[in-house]
Amino acid sequence: MTQEIIQRVYQEAITEHIPIMHAEGLLYCIDLIQQHQYNAILEVGTAIGHWSLSIAHQFSNVRIDSIEKDASRYHRAMLNVDEAQLTHQIHLIHQDVQEFTPSKVYDLIFLDGPKSQHRVLFEKFLPYLSPAGCFIIDNMGFHDLVQHKEAYVDRRNLHGLLRKIDAFKVWILSHPSTICQELDIGDGLLVVFRKYKD
Repeated sequence: MTQEIIQRVYQEAITEHIPIMHAEGLLYCIDLIQQHQYNAILEVGTAIGHWSLSIAHQFSNVRIDSIEKDASRYHRAMLNVDEAQLTHQIHLIHQDVQEFTPSKVYDLIFLDGPKSQHRVLFEKFLPYLSPAGCFIIDNMGFHDLVQHKEAYVDRRNLHGLLRKIDAFKVWILSHPSTICQELDIGDGLLVVFRKYKD
């Protein structure tokens, strides 16, 4: 039943052009969580709940806090999580991520919210990352536009966003306290671990 609900949510997202993680990116997340035995997860950008539902369905011991600013998507995610009977694993938070302050440490922090705020959110949540934990940052390819931004110079907002994504990548790859892995998976993933675990 839960798998059928996840498939329905997936189809709704595709039909309505609601951003969700590519299938191969999701499989990578599942493998990473299993390999490192992560339990506590923070998701920034719930949308209608596909990622959290998929992860919670795979791991009964995982607990996910997921933040969504958009009221309509938050309420849809609530209905989906309730229907899937995963409310004991997924805690949805209707809030602007800038106003959210964690009350615990997370093993995995999944950034899939506002792309222009990657650096701000990384710095905000780094103190709440467990020593052996990691960030996963999706859409680093931003639908392949980062690689082909010269074709969109007339679209100022888009070009500005792409510059911010590029600038974040340059900044995080030279960060003194992190080890980064760029993965050509889905729409581009960046996986960031702490360099020092003491």
